[in-house]
Amino acid sequence: MLKIRLKDFTTLTRRCTLADYTDDGDTIYRTVNSMLLDELTPGAKYRLLGVYASNFDDHNVTQMKLPLFQDDGSLRRNKAIDRLESKFGKGSLARASIFHSVARYSTGTQTDPE
Repeated sequence: MLKIRLKDFTTLTRRCTLADYTDDGDTIYRTVNSMLLDELTPGAKYRLLGVYASNFDDHNVTQMKLPLFQDDGSLRRNKAIDRLESKFGKGSLARASIFHSVARYSTGTQTDPE
């Protein structure tokens, strides 16, 4: 669920149900980012942006997949992220695209990420 509250306290709520259970942060990020981009209005002032996720995958249950869909490395990547965050603390890793976004909005320039 995505919650957006405007400066005047108008609240927008958007929900999306994925086809399969997931505990993959990248999948959740892409889904929420897509919903957010659909709702953002240039020049609008926002008071709150919130994300809520539920019904995560139960690790005690294994969903079998057809061999057509091989692991793309996300399981190994997520396990590595979990190990690093347990060693160095939550939030010690950040997506590089976040730094690009912060730099673009803090300087007021629109640059191509490529």
